[in-house]
Amino acid sequence: MVRQKVLLRDLPPCESSNAPGQRTANARRSRGSTEPSAPGRGVRRSARPEDSMRRPIPTTVVLAVAFLVASAARAAELRSGPLQGHTTDRSARVWVQGTGPGEVRLRLRSGDGTTRTVGPVAFDPERAFIAVLTVDGLQPNGRWRYDLLVGEEVVEGGPWTLRTLPSPGSGAVRIAFGSCLKPSVSPEQPVFEAIVAAKPDAFLWLGDNLYFSNRDLREAKGLWKRYRKVRALPSLRALFAGCANLAQWDDHDYGPNNSDRTFPLRRVSREAFVAYWPNPSAGEDGEGIYTRAVLGPVEVFLLDDRWFRDPNRKPDGPEKVILGERQLRWLLEGLRESVAPIKVVATASQFLARYHRFESFAMASHERERLVAGLTEAGVRGVLFVSGDRHLAEVIRWPARPGGQPLWEITSSPLANRSWPDGERVPNPDRVFIYGRGPNFGWIEADAASKSLLVELRDARGKTLWSRDLSELWPGDR
Repeated sequence: MVRQKVLLRDLPPCESSNAPGQRTANARRSRGSTEPSAPGRGVRRSARPEDSMRRPIPTTVVLAVAFLVASAARAAELRSGPLQGHTTDRSARVWVQGTGPGEVRLRLRSGDGTTRTVGPVAFDPERAFIAVLTVDGLQPNGRWRYDLLVGEEVVEGGPWTLRTLPSPGSGAVRIAFGSCLKPSVSPEQPVFEAIVAAKPDAFLWLGDNLYFSNRDLREAKGLWKRYRKVRALPSLRALFAGCANLAQWDDHDYGPNNSDRTFPLRRVSREAFVAYWPNPSAGEDGEGIYTRAVLGPVEVFLLDDRWFRDPNRKPDGPEKVILGERQLRWLLEGLRESVAPIKVVATASQFLARYHRFESFAMASHERERLVAGLTEAGVRGVLFVSGDRHLAEVIRWPARPGGQPLWEITSSPLANRSWPDGERVPNPDRVFIYGRGPNFGWIEADAASKSLLVELRDARGKTLWSRDLSELWPGDR
């Protein structure tokens, strides 16, 4: 893919294309008074007022001015993006990041050849020079070509395609999902080519979307630096620009391994997450990052399993929580009132697992039971759980309770990190499928017209590992 850059970076940063040192040498040669006097010809004379007017500008001043001019030119560049974030049937958010001060505009092309411009929006110096452009007034299930302009210059790499979703409750939608991206372990990340080739309408990032190092976690700027580095990965550009991207976090992109509500830098982590992921919302009243989004016939609930989480060492019991009271209430109310036929609940950590020693909602089993019982009592239909974290792909099924439906969970991990093949040998009475031998991603196809629901797991080449028709979850008569 062509490296995205602004044409302005190809222009010389100031009048001359020479390096600063060369400019300084040229400046000296252009002024005879700056050359040292020849032996025997130098005559010392008294200073006169007009001499100060003829003296050359000090080299340090020339260099400082040249640096400022060059910096201004370099500011008019795109560091990362575009990333299509929260998208509806009539609007979309486009995220970009600059290298410094400047403004960005989006020029949208309609099918009839007309164009309209969104912006300008300034790169925010308080948020790592990030800008988000909101494009509205669109039509459902449509496509538009667009360019980006920084200053007056068109960004190379475009035009890109902006895609809207079907109207709520209608149409067909394809959703890909996955977790665990660690470029240092898997520099090439071939799985993203397979995801892009499948042409999803949306991608759900299910946590561990980057890994903070111990050094990153020492101070606030380390968290921001890690986000900036991962966001610029060339392997992610096509996926970021090609469909709606929604995200939640897990421990490694929230804080240290198995982190919880006691993490000292959690507010900084939240600020960075909100800046880099243009989700529909982020928790409530500045607490947490949970959110929900309607994608045609599917409504997605992205949960926060870190912000309110009790430490893992706390014994399981009625008071132990992962989601916390406020988020659990928000989720149950949202599921009850949702009119979407299919409701995807993204939990980051595994929700239905009750067989292993690693992180899962089994660590807060009473809270988990409140959610499951709440779904059954309210008669909520069409719920599908998705998760990541485990460095393997797994399908878990709980049988239906009286008056309810079977509960299914699809776990996909990793996108680009080490896999855990030994996990295949760990018994799980609720397991339907497991794969621990390489990167993978999950796939959902929901069609309102046929009331069909297809769920799959695919490997890094896009080959289907497991497939199941789960249309039984569709509410009402089929």
